[in-house]
Amino acid sequence: MIMYEVYGRKACGFCIEATRLLDRQDQDYTYTDVGLLTDYDKERLQGVAGKPFMTVPQIFKQTEDGLEYIGGYQELLKDFK
Repeated sequence: MIMYEVYGRKACGFCIEATRLLDRQDQDYTYTDVGLLTDYDKERLQGVAGKPFMTVPQIFKQTEDGLEYIGGYQELLKDFK
């Protein structure tokens, strides 16, 4: 089963659009405000992504093979095409 993880900020338009897209696609996801992440969690996620986070949202997909980095909203759109 695929589960998405969305990391964003409250007033972020692309973060809102990402969760709306996941809702429309009937996908399971969690949403976490990046301000609530511990330093350990940030380092772990940036390690999976292979780069530091400069923008939000940051979106990951949990699959049977582990956590996969998607990117931002535009990359999420491509993931559904």
